[in-house]
Amino acid sequence: MTVERSSGHAASTRLTSFMRRLIAHPCVLEALLTGGHRRRSTQPYVKDLDLIVVLRRDYPREQAVRLIQQIVCFGALGRSLDDRHRYRSTRVTGYSLQYEARDDAVDPQERFYLSPPPVDVMPAYREGTHLMIPDRDSDQWIPANPDYADLKPLVTAWSRRHDLGLTPLAAQTMALRYLPRGRTDGVDVALAAFFRNAAENALSTEDPLVRVCLRETADVAERAVVTDRLGDRWDAERLWHDVLGERFGPNWMSGVPVAIPIRPSKTDEMLTAASKWRARKSLGRASIRSAFG
Repeated sequence: MTVERSSGHAASTRLTSFMRRLIAHPCVLEALLTGGHRRRSTQPYVKDLDLIVVLRRDYPREQAVRLIQQIVCFGALGRSLDDRHRYRSTRVTGYSLQYEARDDAVDPQERFYLSPPPVDVMPAYREGTHLMIPDRDSDQWIPANPDYADLKPLVTAWSRRHDLGLTPLAAQTMALRYLPRGRTDGVDVALAAFFRNAAENALSTEDPLVRVCLRETADVAERAVVTDRLGDRWDAERLWHDVLGERFGPNWMSGVPVAIPIRPSKTDEMLTAASKWRARKSLGRASIRSAFG
């Protein structure tokens, strides 16, 4: 138990150190964790790190790539050869940069727990309420939608449902790029618009299976929206199950996607948690009253 606890603590310490080093750089405005790190649902051992790094507006794409490589691979100042030999595996994947951190001095059996985690980074900058992300085809920055809390997990679920082999960050990047800008009439409308936008514009997707699946999914999603508006909720749910899987019930379709604030404060998070706790408490009391008359 002592070894596991210390190993988990070491991995957490390395993650904290990495994030502090990243934020301390004068050219980095924000570092946004994605996936389980943002939801605080990661396992005790940090296996990888997915994040979006928001840079200053005056950085072109190539300079942003070099800057992130310097920060991630060589440290904030790049002065230590000790640091450099640990971060020697580098490759570009899709719209993001993936740097695999390796520590040759660590025993292979302990490397899973103690070595720095792989880092998947997407550079970006803000323009108003939108993120600008790099386009690998035009070599320019393109606008992306704010981070929709309700829709990104649905895009990830779609990719897993159809076994497309997309990483969570790749699915989230597609969501950022092709979600409709501004608010829509509902989550289902926004999701259907995402699939149609992606099907019509994701011509550079290398995997033909993804292109075909996007076109077919867009047709099914639009039929589901029309069916729901005509009052046939059961048939609409069946169509959405074909898109997302059986685990998504009718509740996710009601309501409007809510954009996460640019810089959510701790106070807001505490108020949200308190309101959820009060809702669960009142629901429990109502259930007890109904059970005992």
